[in-house]
Amino acid sequence: MGGVMLLEGSHLKSETIKSSLEVDVDAYCENRPHEVDKVVNKNGWSHPGYLSKNPASLREKLGGRWLTAPDWKAGDFITFGMTMVHGGLDNQMARMRLSSDTRYQRASQPIDERWIGSNPIANTRAGKRGRVC
Repeated sequence: MGGVMLLEGSHLKSETIKSSLEVDVDAYCENRPHEVDKVVNKNGWSHPGYLSKNPASLREKLGGRWLTAPDWKAGDFITFGMTMVHGGLDNQMARMRLSSDTRYQRASQPIDERWIGSNPIANTRAGKRGRVC
């Protein structure tokens, strides 16, 4: 049914992918003409939210091997940090695959209102954040 794949050692490549790690995919420049029109593309983001659509070329750029487990089962659990490059494998089965992405932060950090409550706005048009660039 596919599953997650992790790029070995990629958590040590933060400097190489720094520009992507610092991007808020919902941010746009209010002071640039037509910038608002570019905010919501076919994916709903101005930044695509991914490093590459080509896992092989990404591995060549960053090094390491793509790692996964061959027999993921219901209830399996994996945890990794925000700088670990990861992706999903295609589901080749007729059954539905369900996964969950749960994130935590220190209580001392500011709360991002886009991600809380019973109906969070998340990465929708309502969640876009204009800023002066």
